[in-house]
Parts: sequence; structure tokens; C-alpha cells
Amino acid sequence: MNIFLALVSFLLGNAKSLFKQSSTAISQQMVLHVRAIVMLLVACIGSLAIFCTSICLFIASVASQFEKSDAFNFSTVQVIYLITVIVSLVVLVHSLRRQTWLNIMDYKQAETKSAGSPIENALALLVVDFVESRQATRHENGSASEQKNTASI
Repeated sequence: MNIFLALVSFLLGNAKSLFKQSSTAISQQMVLHVRAIVMLLVACIGSLAIFCTSICLFIASVASQFEKSDAFNFSTVQVIYLITVIVSLVVLVHSLRRQTWLNIMDYKQAETKSAGSPIENALALLVVDFVESRQATRHENGSASEQKNTASI
């Protein structure tokens, strides 16, 4: 029973009592990530189960309609099964998207710049370094000449 209570408190966000005070910050971050992954997995498995159940019930309902001698009519139960299939399929697709998993782990992709050749990059870095060093020497020369002017006054 204690294991069940610990699991429920973990899923509800009250897992502070499971860890010692010295590792609280790290454990809380870990718990947040694990909880997000568990919730996403539950959403995947749950939507897959609901999808399979709804599609089976929809097929059985349509098959029973065909066995009747009356004309085929969509009933409200079939519409509900169809809506459940569509909603569970949307949840399943959303939970299996790559971007959803990356967002849960707070992973931010670096924007790729159009990379030129390595020689161009090296030359650009050399030019930037040269320009910065020239600016630094000008700044130093300017501050040194200002000090001479203030000292002579």
C-alpha cells in the first residue's frame, strides 16, 4: 500500500517526501522530467487502447447494420464511435510527434546557419579577430593620448 501511495504522490506532484533535502533541486528536476515522460506514455497507450476499442466497436456496429434487412443508417452510437476514433487518433499522433518529445525534455534545437566552406569560415574569423585587435589598439592609443593631455594640463 505504501508503494501505491508513493506512486500516486509521484504522479500528482507531491513527491518531495521521497528524497532527502540535500538532493531536492536535482531530484525535483528529475521528477518533473520523468513525470512528463510517464504522462506522455500514458497518453500514448491510453489513446491507442481507446482507438483500437472504438474501431472494433464501430466495425461491429456497422456489421450488425449490414446483417439487418433494413436499409443502412448511421446511428448515434456509430457516430460516437467514429468521433472517439478520430479524437484518439489525433491524441496518438500528437503524442508520438518528435517535437512533443523534444518539448517535454526541454530540448531546444540550435538553428542551423548556412555553413560555407571551412576556409571561408577561417578567413572570416581571422578578419574579425584582426578588426577587433585594431579597434582595441585604437582604443588603448586614444585613452593613452587622453591621459597625456590631462597630465600636461
